Amino acid sequence: MSWDDPFWWPHRVRIRPMLPGGGRGPRLSDSDAEVVAEVDDEFRLVRTADARETPSSARVTVPIDTHVPIRSAVTLWPGRAGIERTATVIAISRDENGDGLGSHLVLTLE
Repeated sequence: MSWDDPFWWPHRVRIRPMLPGGGRGPRLSDSDAEVVAEVDDEFRLVRTADARETPSSARVTVPIDTHVPIRSAVTLWPGRAGIERTATVIAISRDENGDGLGSHLVLTLE
C-alpha cells in the first residue's frame, strides 16, 4: 500500500493560504486549493506558540508539501450541506519521516 493511497487520506479540505504582509498587512489569498487530508473533527484545548491555551475545533493532517502558513483558512467537509465550515490554522507541526514512511503536516484549527 502506497502513502498516496486514499486509505491514508480519506477526506478533502480547501485551503486559502495566508499571504505575507505588504502595504496592507497579511491577507488571505483570493484563491484556494483542494487537497487530500485526514480530518479529526474534535474539540480540545491546545497551547499556542505564545503559550496561551485556546480551544481547537479540529486537527487536519495533510501531505508534507502542502503550502499552508499559520492563520490560513481551511474549509472542512467542502460541499457538504449543513456541516461545511471554515476555521483558521493556529498551529502547525511537521512529522518528517524517511525511508519510505509518509511525512505530513498536522494543522490545528481554531
